[in-house]
Amino acid sequence: MVVRQRHKDVFFHIHGSDVIVKMIDIAFYSCYLGPDSSWSNQVFPPPSKDHRCYYFTNNVRTGELAKAFGWIVVWDYQPISTDEIQNAYNTKLLRCCPHLFEPLTKHAYLCYIDSKVWITNLNEVLSLANRLTDDMPIVLSGHQCSHTTVWGEFIEAIKQPRYAVHRDRYRRYIDPGSIIVTGK
Repeated sequence: MVVRQRHKDVFFHIHGSDVIVKMIDIAFYSCYLGPDSSWSNQVFPPPSKDHRCYYFTNNVRTGELAKAFGWIVVWDYQPISTDEIQNAYNTKLLRCCPHLFEPLTKHAYLCYIDSKVWITNLNEVLSLANRLTDDMPIVLSGHQCSHTTVWGEFIEAIKQPRYAVHRDRYRRYIDPGSIIVTGK
């Protein structure tokens, strides 16, 4: 889960007859790009009925299932790849730069939902979003594996075949000796 502050627009919503609950303009989004057969092709019900929940996909069956669950489906027309690593890279731009994608640009707060780390407490997410400030514009969920260094995460990640294939590429990326500094 990632919660991002885009701008400070908030509004109030009357809940029940006389209780005012602060509601924020938050949208939830998730995505899956790839073939039907992938282990990561999982769709769950959206986390909220009161907020917009977008599901980005290039897979027709996945999109139909997401729509049946109540997601607003946004079609991504890039070709479906059978390479799981390529599909994971294709989703990174959406996950990391949601401000580049309609209809996400119109919401004050965005919450990305990974299909492997699902929201179980919507009120906690909304509470976190209410506490975002200019000094703290993003909240990240805890990871299943706790590492104190990027190397610890690397060692854990390469146990998975889809990352082990690119072990050397990741090692070169992480290794400080491989960084070329330009300028001064």
